[in-house]
Amino acid sequence: MKLMIGLAVAAAMLGAIILQSEPVLGQGQVEVGQVTWNRDLEAAKALAMKTGKPLFVQFQEVPG
Repeated sequence: MKLMIGLAVAAAMLGAIILQSEPVLGQGQVEVGQVTWNRDLEAAKALAMKTGKPLFVQFQEVPG
């Protein structure tokens, strides 16, 4: 039982750390990393058709 509680606490702490490290991008902010994300769905669809690459769509609700 103590092991289960310890694992639950560790998972909650790890989740809190991950959530705090996620940048919330607003206008004029730069994305970090080597992936270039397109925030315009129509432009992304056109680029996917042009390059023959699949399209990954992520819908994310940002509170506020």
